[in-house]
Amino acid sequence: MQPVPSSPTVDRLTAENRDLRQREQALLAYVRAKIDQLLGVMGTRPLRPEELDDTSLVQVDPIGIISDAFAQIVAHLHETNAELSLARDEIRAIFDTAGAGILVVDRQMRLLAYNQKSREMFFAGREEVVGCDFREAICGSEIPVEECILYRILKTCHAEELADFVLGGRHFHVIGTPVKDRGGKLVQIVLVYTDITERKRAEDALRKSEGRYRSLYQTMHEGVALHEVVRNAAGEASDYRILDVNPAFEAILGLDRATVVNRLASAVYGETPPPGLAVYAQVAESGNPVSFEMNFGTEPRIFSISVASPTPGQFATIFEDITSRKQVEQKIQQLAFFDPLTGLPNRTLLIDRLGQVMAQAVRSGQMAAVLFLDIDRFKAVNDSFGHASGDQMLKVVAERLMACIRKSDTVARVGGDEFVVILTSVDTQQDVVVTAEKILATFSAPLLLEGHEVFGSGSLGIAIYPVDGQEVSTLLKNADMAMYRAKELGRNTFQFYTEEMNIQTMQRLLLCNDLRRALERGEFSLDYQPQIDLASGRITGLEALLRWRHPELGNIPPDQFIPLAEETGLINAIGHWVLATACRQVVALQRAGHVGLKIAVNLSAQQFKQAGLIPMIAETLAATGLAAGCLELELTESTIMTSAESNRQTLRNLKELGIQLAIDDFGTGYSSLGYLKHFPIDRLKIDRSFVHDIIGSADAAAIVEAIITLARTLHIKVIAEGVETRQQMDFLRERGCEEVQGYYFGIPGAAEELATLLEQAGQR
Repeated sequence: MQPVPSSPTVDRLTAENRDLRQREQALLAYVRAKIDQLLGVMGTRPLRPEELDDTSLVQVDPIGIISDAFAQIVAHLHETNAELSLARDEIRAIFDTAGAGILVVDRQMRLLAYNQKSREMFFAGREEVVGCDFREAICGSEIPVEECILYRILKTCHAEELADFVLGGRHFHVIGTPVKDRGGKLVQIVLVYTDITERKRAEDALRKSEGRYRSLYQTMHEGVALHEVVRNAAGEASDYRILDVNPAFEAILGLDRATVVNRLASAVYGETPPPGLAVYAQVAESGNPVSFEMNFGTEPRIFSISVASPTPGQFATIFEDITSRKQVEQKIQQLAFFDPLTGLPNRTLLIDRLGQVMAQAVRSGQMAAVLFLDIDRFKAVNDSFGHASGDQMLKVVAERLMACIRKSDTVARVGGDEFVVILTSVDTQQDVVVTAEKILATFSAPLLLEGHEVFGSGSLGIAIYPVDGQEVSTLLKNADMAMYRAKELGRNTFQFYTEEMNIQTMQRLLLCNDLRRALERGEFSLDYQPQIDLASGRITGLEALLRWRHPELGNIPPDQFIPLAEETGLINAIGHWVLATACRQVVALQRAGHVGLKIAVNLSAQQFKQAGLIPMIAETLAATGLAAGCLELELTESTIMTSAESNRQTLRNLKELGIQLAIDDFGTGYSSLGYLKHFPIDRLKIDRSFVHDIIGSADAAAIVEAIITLARTLHIKVIAEGVETRQQMDFLRERGCEEVQGYYFGIPGAAEELATLLEQAGQR
C-alpha cells in the first residue's frame, strides 16, 4: 500500500495529536513531582516511574485522585488517536476507490503516492514508482517541462487546471492543487486526472455529424425552415417567427434569407394569421409530427409539407413544391378514369361508383337502379357522316343525359355508343320509369351533323339493386341483357330485367348443388398460361387457371362457378386445392430443369379474408417444397380496398413470407390511384379489355400508356394479359411493358403440355 498522502484534514488531526502528546508529557511530569512530594512527607521513598501503576496509586488517596485524573487524560488521548486512525482509513478508502487518478508529488517533483486508478492509467505492469521523478514516470519525453502542470504550480503556488491534456494518445482533464504548511510554504501537490478520451471522441463524432447534417441542410432540394410560435397575451398562438431557412427555401419561394430570418411569418407572407398557423402550433405544443398538402402563394401552387417539433415551442417544416407532380397525377387520373371524348366517368370509375351506391342503398334501406343505354343505329351515323360526326353525336348525348339526372346520380360512357346511368335513392319502380322516359325523350330533339339534322333514338335496359343482383358485375350484365331485349322489341324503348333473372337463378341453384361435389369427385383441373418476358422472349412464369369439367354440362366458365363458390363458402377449400396443386406441378417442372419458373395463383376476396390464410400458404409452401419467391398471388383492386387498413397488414404478412403480390385486372376496379403507394405491390396486370382495344382505340392506348407510366413511377412491374396479336405485343414492348400473356403465345394447357412447350423452347 502506498503512503497515505497529506491533506488539510490529516494535517489538522496530526497537529492536535502532537499538542495532546505535549500536554500529556507535561501532566505526567507534574503528577510524578507531586507523588514524590507526598511520599516524602509520609517518610516513604519516591517511587520510580516504572513502579507507577494502579496498585500503588490505590494505596494513597491523594495519589489515587491524581492517578484517576491521569487515567482520564490517557483515555482521552487514546480516543483521539482512534478518531485520527479512522479518519486516515476513510481518506485511504476514498483515495484508493476514486474514479479519477490521484497523484501526490513533493516540491522536488518526486512521486509520493498514487491511487489504484492512477496505476491503471499510468503504471499498469510496472514496478513500484513511489520516489521516482514525476516527469519521467508520467510524462516521459512527450511534454516539455515548461508545459507541465507541476512547473506552473511551483511558479504560482496556485491551483491549476488543464482542460485537455494529451498523454499517450489519450485525453485527460487535470486539476492540480498545492498543499501548504501552517506557514504557507508549499510542501506537496495533489493532481487529479480524469480520462476524457471517450468524451472527446463523442464530441468529435458529434461535430462531424453536425457538419454532415449542416451540409445536407444546405444542399437538399426540399425547403427547410425553423420557426417558433408567437403567442398573444391570452396564451393563444397568433403568429410564428422564422428563425432559419436553407437555400432551397429561398429558391422555391423566391425569398431572401436575410429578409425573412427573425421576422414574423404574417409580415413575410402578407397574411394574418399566416399560412398553416393552427397545424404548426399544434405540432409545437404536442410534439407529434404531421404531414399534409397545402395550396400557397399568389400563383396556384401545391406544397407537400412535413412538420416536426425539435424543441418545445418550436417547429421545423420541410416542404416541396409538388404542383407539377399533382398536375401529372391529375392527367393520369383523367386518362385512367374518365372518357377523353365526353369527359364522363369510364367503366373503371363507373364500377367504383356503383359499388358505393350499392353500399349506400344497404345503409339507407332504399334501392338503386342501373340503366344501360345503347344508341340505336349509331354505326350508320359513323358510316354516313364519319367518325368526327359520330364523336360529336356522342358528346351531345352525354350532355343531354347529364341534364336528365340529379347531382347524386352518375352517367358514364362504357365504350363505343354505350352509356350507363346509376340512379341513387330509388323508392319505387315508377321513379326509374320517369327517368327512363326523360332519357328517351332527349333523342326527340334533332342533332345537327355535317349540316344535316339527324334524329336518333336509344334502347334502355334496367336492373334494380338488390332485386336483380347484389354484385356490380351482375347488375351491369343484367341491365345489358335487358337492353338487348329492348332492341328486340323494336328499339327506342326501355325494358326491366325480369324473366332472364328466373332462368339464371334456376341455373345457379343447379350448379350450386353440383359444385359441392365437384372437388371430391375430382372434376377440377388446372390449365397454365405462360407469361413471357418481352425483352428475352423466355417463359418466366405461369398463371394457374381453374377449370371445371362438369360430367353433363361440359366445361363451366369460371365466371359462372367462382361467384357460386364464394357465395356458398366452398371457395376456401377449392382455393387451397388450386394453390397446392399449382405449387406441386411447378416444383415438378423446376426439378425437371426449368429453374426459376414462377407460378401465379388468383386469390378471391373471400379467401383473402379467411383467418388462417397466412398459415395455410406457409404450410402449403413447406409441404410442396416451392420457394416463396416463386409464388405470386393475384388480387383484385376491390379485394384489397375493402377494409384497407387490415388488408394492408395481411399483405405485409404475405410479403414477410417472401411471396410476390400482383393486382389483377388493373384499371377496372378501385377509383383512387393513391392506394398503390400504401400497399406492398410487386406487379400490375393490365386488364385484357384495355389490351384488346389498344390498336384501334386511342382511348384504350392512352389508358395502357398511363398505367405503364404510373407503374414505372412507383417502381412496380407491369404485365399485360389478353395479348392476341403481334401488333398488341409490339405496342406494349415499345411502351415499356415488361411481361405479357395471352392467346398470341398459345392457349392455356395442362402442366404436361407446358413441359413440352418449355422443352421445345430450349428453356433450362
